[in-house]
Amino acid sequence: MPISLDAMALDPVDPQVKLLLTDLQGNILKGHGRDHTINLFLKFSPGRQALVKDWLSAFTRVFVTSAQKQMEQTNFFKTNKVSAGMHVNLFLTAKGYQYLGVADAKVPANTSFRAGMKAMQSTLLDPPASTWDAGYDSEIHALILIGDDSPQLVRALKRAIIFSLKNLATPMREEPGKAIRDKVGNGIEHNGYADGVSQPLFFKKDIDEEATRIGRSNFTPDAKLSIALVPDPGKAGSFGSYFIFRKLEQNVKGFKEQEQHLADALGLVDADDRERAGALVVGRFEDGTPVTTEKDALGTITKDHVPNDFTYASDPGLRCPFQGHIRKTSPRTDGGGIEFNKGKRLVRRGIPYEKTERVRLPDGELDPAHFPKKGDGFGLLFMCFVADIGEQFQTGQFEFMQKQWINAPDFVTGNTGIDPIIGQHPPGVGQDPGFAAQHWNKIWNDTSPQPESVAFGFADFVELKGGAYFFAPSLPTLLALKVSTSPLLPEQLQIFI
Repeated sequence: MPISLDAMALDPVDPQVKLLLTDLQGNILKGHGRDHTINLFLKFSPGRQALVKDWLSAFTRVFVTSAQKQMEQTNFFKTNKVSAGMHVNLFLTAKGYQYLGVADAKVPANTSFRAGMKAMQSTLLDPPASTWDAGYDSEIHALILIGDDSPQLVRALKRAIIFSLKNLATPMREEPGKAIRDKVGNGIEHNGYADGVSQPLFFKKDIDEEATRIGRSNFTPDAKLSIALVPDPGKAGSFGSYFIFRKLEQNVKGFKEQEQHLADALGLVDADDRERAGALVVGRFEDGTPVTTEKDALGTITKDHVPNDFTYASDPGLRCPFQGHIRKTSPRTDGGGIEFNKGKRLVRRGIPYEKTERVRLPDGELDPAHFPKKGDGFGLLFMCFVADIGEQFQTGQFEFMQKQWINAPDFVTGNTGIDPIIGQHPPGVGQDPGFAAQHWNKIWNDTSPQPESVAFGFADFVELKGGAYFFAPSLPTLLALKVSTSPLLPEQLQIFI
């Protein structure tokens, strides 16, 4: 009997858990942790279905990382302090399933997945696909994610994959990712803010470690399997997950300039106080300290201590505004009457990308003299796993969050405005200041009957450049695609064995 999706705090020694992890792809329940990645988007060639199926099966057998293998790699790294090897995922789109001729009953049934991201433009308020980067506006069948701490090895496997797929598939797009870290080793984005701080945790060991480092008297990151996993229709008793990819270009120069304009509008003068403008926008200071707490009371931020044990239960928007990015996307227990449904969380696996290397300071941040602007090719490869892509209140995750929280100007209150980081306007609104303006309290935690605030528009510094919906099938489903009795691994890939 398969493990229940209501299970929490998994113990990898449990036989049921081990069976789950053996069939499940890695990176879903725990991030792979590599600093360099390539996302390779593929379109399979017409009339080559049998050979493509054999290739997918053989490639899976040798390269695709199971969750069980990932656990072993993690333990090896912690013990020996050296890399345990590459991490590889293989995802399919609905069009990919269609190309392979998979019976309808064995294709993931999620309506949004089957329609595809381009078809959900009106729900997501995305720009037209015709404006996306080349390749994303075409049909995509599969995505191979390669991760390693060596960028040379990542590129080498990517080249070998492309060579081995000659006449079987066309590379539609490749997106390299590169982790950025601050002076204590925590991940940050190009805008300098801590990234990946608050994630759902599925394993007991990870939950216990976070409780020791950070505490859990206010907020518990524990998550049920049901927020990430669904039964894989291709193999009874096995599980998969929906995978969302969005390439988000960041206008870092414009963002940083707008931070200063907001600080001016709020009347913040000295340098330390002016940092609060950006913290209100993001919901955290750059080092990860939540703006809803007293920064000085939390002590020095280290790699093992980025505060996460907090909620908004006692903050009716006076410390962290309702439009603050992390409050909009993860309300926790909200003082504005929004009781956070933990089932709405996304299992985020994003990584920054950059077209060319820029000068960075010792803390990992970009030199202000070299802030990239719109069109320079800097941003985030946003990726996440969910059990339900859709916008339904009871079950939906990604689209629900985009429509009901991120892009909703009336979130909690009537004048919240859209998310200042990733919010998008309805068609035709553009940067209309009357729509874009959010209200920002001039004094932090002003508890007077009518706190003084300013209307100030903070938006449009992130642009969607492409994306797609995928499914991460179980390993048994991918292995069973084979047509030949024993499909051979192409010789171009054998060197990596």
